[in-house]
Amino acid sequence: MAGTSDLLREIADMLDAGFFKNITEDDLDRAKRVIMAFRDVKVDYEQAKRITGKSDSAFNAKISRSGIPVCKERLYRYSDMVKIKNKEV
Repeated sequence: MAGTSDLLREIADMLDAGFFKNITEDDLDRAKRVIMAFRDVKVDYEQAKRITGKSDSAFNAKISRSGIPVCKERLYRYSDMVKIKNKEV
């Protein structure tokens, strides 16, 4: 996965340099589908707590109250943890 961060940095540099000015709407739609897959990655319990910035008890209470589904092995969707962090849930 080390190559993934390099790729994302390279894309960010290209964006900053203005290389995407002539990109089409279809290209953007395809890119959006790929990037959205990264938001649905599963994170473990410790990572989820770190993302939300909550303690053990506060995190467990929030998950319980919010109805966010917990996958096997206590895995959580990254996008759900961001929603908790941003107080959208």
